[in-house]
Amino acid sequence: MNQNQVDLRSIVPAERHVTVFRAFDSLKDGDTLMLLVDHEPQPLYRQFESQRTGKFSWEYSEQGPTVWQVRIAKVAKSADTEEREEGCCGICGSH
Repeated sequence: MNQNQVDLRSIVPAERHVTVFRAFDSLKDGDTLMLLVDHEPQPLYRQFESQRTGKFSWEYSEQGPTVWQVRIAKVAKSADTEEREEGCCGICGSH
């Protein structure tokens, strides 16, 4: 498992989420990204939930009051997940 670190405290706010998603998308399955943030990153979490559903895990290592550390892991796709992404919704159970 490989871990990368992104310190968002030194990045202009308007570029933070784009930076995180680029870093996340460059990860291999099972790799992690450690974020250092100067505020509660719930908006970023909601964006991950919306745009990378089922493809990440989110774990706080530190929760304020001045620094938040979040470990985001890229979850390996299962064969079932890959099949659904190709068109099967999975409801009928015929994977």
